[in-house]
Amino acid sequence: IMCTALHPRLALLTGTIVKALDDLFHATLLIILLMGSFAGIATWRFGTIREDFSSLGTSFLTNFMMMFGNFPDDWTGQEFWTPLTPELMVYTILYFLVVFLLMQNFLLAIVVEAYMAVAEENHLLETGALCQDLLLR
Repeated sequence: IMCTALHPRLALLTGTIVKALDDLFHATLLIILLMGSFAGIATWRFGTIREDFSSLGTSFLTNFMMMFGNFPDDWTGQEFWTPLTPELMVYTILYFLVVFLLMQNFLLAIVVEAYMAVAEENHLLETGALCQDLLLR
């Protein structure tokens, strides 16, 4: 990482990653905790009926896939209606709102905040170097 800090544009990228690491670590822990909670709820509520929530591991994998927009088959109940279909619809919508939208916006905010801080530091360094060049001439 130190070698990439020689060029200002690369320093901006690597500086952003370094500055955001601590917040990203804590956000990752929060996402894992939320996904684990949702996986536990899904296993408890839908595990006896749906194969994609039959165990905690498969529920966690299904939730992971849902985080990227790959929702379970027939979660809306259009093809096959069960008594748990309304609950699955509510579960899927809540998961989408909490994990997909909220957590991804948190991650974006962390990266943007780190980028802005590093960009400001780089600007101050460039301005200081420019002033020093003008004074030495």
